[in-house]
Amino acid sequence: MRYKSIILFIIVIMTLLILLVNSSLFQENAAKAASHYYVRSHYASSEFTFLKIVYDADNSNYTVTYRDKTEQQFSFTMAPRYFPVFVRYDPLVNHL
Repeated sequence: MRYKSIILFIIVIMTLLILLVNSSLFQENAAKAASHYYVRSHYASSEFTFLKIVYDADNSNYTVTYRDKTEQQFSFTMAPRYFPVFVRYDPLVNHL
């Protein structure tokens, strides 16, 4: 009987995790956190402020926009859709 309750508990937890990963709240926060880490690690000397995050349904990407101290805006593209932790486009690669 204990074995069945453990299996049921694992199934419930896995179902909740699947629902959580598919929610836009999780995806937006993952994209925001990953882009924040990327900006801080690659452009530590620059001061960027987070502005907004937008989901682009046509390309299945998240666009995360930051502003620097000169009020110029930069948008990083984060992918893939369900776990957006990779920077697909960095507008500053050849600009700094």
